[in-house]
Amino acid sequence: MKPEKQRIAIAEACGIVGPFDNRWIKEYEEEGGDVYGFTGFEKGELVFVPDYLNDLNAMHQAEKVLTKNKSMEYAFRLADSWILNGEDKQPDLVRGFCATAAERAEAFLKTIGKWEDEA
Repeated sequence: MKPEKQRIAIAEACGIVGPFDNRWIKEYEEEGGDVYGFTGFEKGELVFVPDYLNDLNAMHQAEKVLTKNKSMEYAFRLADSWILNGEDKQPDLVRGFCATAAERAEAFLKTIGKWEDEA
């Protein structure tokens, strides 16, 4: 699944809706420069879509939308071998705590049923 699609799918799960667009956002400045990124709408307001695949803080916020049962499934997916260790190894529960933002994003999307395999 392409990074842009992953980012939008997570944003939608967190209540941010389209249309999604790439544009310069003047309200968000980082060390004096404009931030370039996806925008969407939340509660009718234009918002910056977090960079879930590279930002652990953004993924932490996304994880909060999971129900208790989905949180358990998500935790097991993080520890599962196909995410972190390759298909030939056993799941490693401890390693799940050290998952990158991109690994968490993949597990999150698979947990909520929004992951799409690329053709």
